[in-house]
Amino acid sequence: MNGVTVSDFYTPHYFDPVVNPAVPYSFTAAIKKPRDVLKGGYLSWHDLKSDHWFQETFFDGTKPKFRDLGKLSAKAGQNIRSQIYGLTPEAFAHRQLSGSALTAARASVEIVSTAASSKAEAWRRQIASLTRRSSRR
Repeated sequence: MNGVTVSDFYTPHYFDPVVNPAVPYSFTAAIKKPRDVLKGGYLSWHDLKSDHWFQETFFDGTKPKFRDLGKLSAKAGQNIRSQIYGLTPEAFAHRQLSGSALTAARASVEIVSTAASSKAEAWRRQIASLTRRSSRR
């Protein structure tokens, strides 16, 4: 996307109740049906009745596997997403970057970080200006 490699991502149709071949389920159309998990991917969800988190994973073998992650709750310094990441090490084992890919990733992070910092500073200045104006009234 604009010269930057990104992962495929699902569209809102990913959650449709039935298959419709006329709609895309992912940006690249690699996903062919709702809630399909492709090789190398996983899907996590929360069951309100049992209060357990579950996953469908497809990292090895010829078909996806299901697992019960149990009850998760936000803890100090660790939200649900980070807990799921910690319980899904297979998702990150094959994604280790090296060489030019690592250099490009670091450069992208630096660019985004610099832009975010600049934007935050501009907002701080604008907030300070607005706050000064409102206190003068």
